[in-house]
Amino acid sequence: MTVLAPPRIAIKEILFPTDFSPASAEALPYAVSIAQQYQSRIHVVHVLLPDEWQVSPGLEPLGTFELGMKQAKNRMADFIKKARFNGLQYDSAIRTGADVGQTVSELVLSKEIDLVVVGTSGREGLRRFFSGSAAEEVFRTVSCPVLVVGPRAACRVPRKLKRLLFATDLTKHSLAALPFVMAFADDHRAHLIIAHVPPYKHAERGVGEATLKLMSDLIPAHENVECEVPFGEPAEAILRLAEEHQCELIMLGAHHANRLSTHLPANFAHRIVDESYCPVLIVQAHDGE
Repeated sequence: MTVLAPPRIAIKEILFPTDFSPASAEALPYAVSIAQQYQSRIHVVHVLLPDEWQVSPGLEPLGTFELGMKQAKNRMADFIKKARFNGLQYDSAIRTGADVGQTVSELVLSKEIDLVVVGTSGREGLRRFFSGSAAEEVFRTVSCPVLVVGPRAACRVPRKLKRLLFATDLTKHSLAALPFVMAFADDHRAHLIIAHVPPYKHAERGVGEATLKLMSDLIPAHENVECEVPFGEPAEAILRLAEEHQCELIMLGAHHANRLSTHLPANFAHRIVDESYCPVLIVQAHDGE
């Protein structure tokens, strides 16, 4: 299977879910930066969950729904007041729902969202994002890329994206995300590194060369694209490669009907986001299956 040439992409509508935490505020500049590149509108939304104003039956209630909504609106107003949208179009809303992921998925469809940007503050939040119900709903139903800003990437927004890293397992699900990845790199005139970590801890004779040959057969030649075959523990290998090349963005492929498309360990994406000094763009692949 040869990957098709990159199409032109449009990111006109960006959804920015917020819980009003510092991590969320620190992720907003990334949404603004991308919005400036594509002249996008940013939709800031907070999902008011029942546990923000209710408790279990038999316990003292935290308040009424009306009080919870009033507090959420006040926090949103404060969040917007402190935000810097740099002249971009934006709107804000409070939505109610029993599950953040499901509500976000519905908003992606109703508002025809092209990109979701979220911030997370560390391992506890990452576990909830990658293994909780919200993540499951997002990765099963959301049809657009998701930019996750981890704790080490906060406040490190580059003026220009120059070097991007796409980690792939070379399956058709993962490679189905490559046209978007290449188009995104083209839009930013960035150098793209496509990396595959073989399922071996140490380099074996001929494995690297054979893998590079396979990658050259699958991936269309492009002057700003190079392929790398790092060895070692998968997350460490990708993080090391990104640091060596001073990449401003790591990209991973996902399959909307399944899970993160990868032969790598289940905590791979979790660790990449947690330890990377740049954000991670999870690109949903839609290959007709």
